[in-house]
Amino acid sequence: MTSFLDLPDDLRVEISEHMDYVSVLRLSSCCKSLQSTVSGSSALQYKIALGLNFMTDGGSQMSLAELLALLNDRWSAWQKLQWKSETVIKIPGLCNAYELVAGVFAMSGAGALTVVRLPSTYGGKLQIVKQELEIPIRDFAIDPTQDLVAILEDNQIALPWNQHRIVQLHFRSVSSNKPHSNAALPFVTFEVMADAFTNNRIFSAEMQLADCLVSVFLCRGRASHAPRALVWNWKTGALIYDSNANNPIGWPNSIHDFSFIDANSFVCTSRDKSGQIHIYTFPESPKHRATYIGTLNLPDIFSMRKVFGLTVHSSPYHANAPLHAPFTPSDDGIVHCFSVLYVNKNDDAPQDLTRYNMFIRRSTLLKFVQEHKQKGQCIIHSWDSWGPANCRFLPRSDPRTWLRYIHGHRFVRASMDTDGVDVLEFNTETKSSLLPCESDGLRQHHGRDKPTIINRNDVFCGDVVSSLPYQVLSRAIPENFYAYMIDQEHVIGLKVRKHRS
Repeated sequence: MTSFLDLPDDLRVEISEHMDYVSVLRLSSCCKSLQSTVSGSSALQYKIALGLNFMTDGGSQMSLAELLALLNDRWSAWQKLQWKSETVIKIPGLCNAYELVAGVFAMSGAGALTVVRLPSTYGGKLQIVKQELEIPIRDFAIDPTQDLVAILEDNQIALPWNQHRIVQLHFRSVSSNKPHSNAALPFVTFEVMADAFTNNRIFSAEMQLADCLVSVFLCRGRASHAPRALVWNWKTGALIYDSNANNPIGWPNSIHDFSFIDANSFVCTSRDKSGQIHIYTFPESPKHRATYIGTLNLPDIFSMRKVFGLTVHSSPYHANAPLHAPFTPSDDGIVHCFSVLYVNKNDDAPQDLTRYNMFIRRSTLLKFVQEHKQKGQCIIHSWDSWGPANCRFLPRSDPRTWLRYIHGHRFVRASMDTDGVDVLEFNTETKSSLLPCESDGLRQHHGRDKPTIINRNDVFCGDVVSSLPYQVLSRAIPENFYAYMIDQEHVIGLKVRKHRS
């Protein structure tokens, strides 16, 4: 029987191309012969480079040699936070809502949508286009790779307190400002039912896109009163999920935020107890309930404390590779950031907030979904049973943030100790186990052997230990920014001018 080592090099390569990058790296460490096979194949070297950078191929026409050179240059630039260029972009007008997706920054204000295509290392030039939409915009979500903007109409028409409000959600082309050609309907509608507490008002609304899905998460009053999540297939116009109509078993009343995990599952956060993350999968049809997968509890807190806020944020979803991009972030590298605010239990208008960020891999959340499919059990997990090995729980110092502060496996913040910027890279465990990853002047590596320990204090009943590997990349910047944003190619420092009426 012929062994793998007896095969000619071209067959070894062909077989190895069907392996994941970790298996290829391990294969190359078996012996000198296999190391020679892997190192001599541009296709396998490209597979490894994509995996180590948590990227997938974008379908460009470049040669493997060109792609490898770009990936290696990209990795080096991120490790040193070495910009290729610096551009100052002044965007006039009001900003009521904004997005940063696939190299495009967009903002809405006064019935207009301003779309800024950011300059790109891969050939894209700065473009700014302002479009009058003739629709009052409450919020919007954008996917430039589908030429799509979904717009939640800001319906502020005065109505009797007991009359239901009809709200429209429009699907338009970014480039033409016309109804999107792939949408069966130019818009869909939903009702906001009147009640005695909030009448028919919407206090807050946030939107997300995930390929063919679009969601609206709204609250009817302060403190997340009457939360509701709605999800449509924007291409067919079908309502996939409405938490008012097909609430999942276990859906708490104190839901604070909602987010896609992927196009088949979602999480919602709750301020119950010490804070909870609830995992669900979408129903097979709109007539069924969402499937409750389980609950992840946060660290126990003292009875005189409470969770005031628990929000979740991760990379924006886009269906295709960004324009001009030879590769795009892979799902394997995506990390979710949960921001937690703790206050004294009896504070109705709290001023003294204790803030933390908790980072979890998407793959960890999907692991619980997969376990439910195999065992059929809905489990409430204590913090000690799931958190320390799967999270990194870090103090948060700066309350000023704009969304899109996390992208793929990277998170950006103002430096905590000096004037400058920090980029936190998660999902470094595989890379550090296969390649040297040491701390130096620019990088601070925190592996599982260097857990974060938040000692028992006036919030937590015991020490909070977390060990998800990450590293901090730092760069001094001689000017102050209001906040930072990040995408696969850019670090963006924001300066905001307040509007005076």
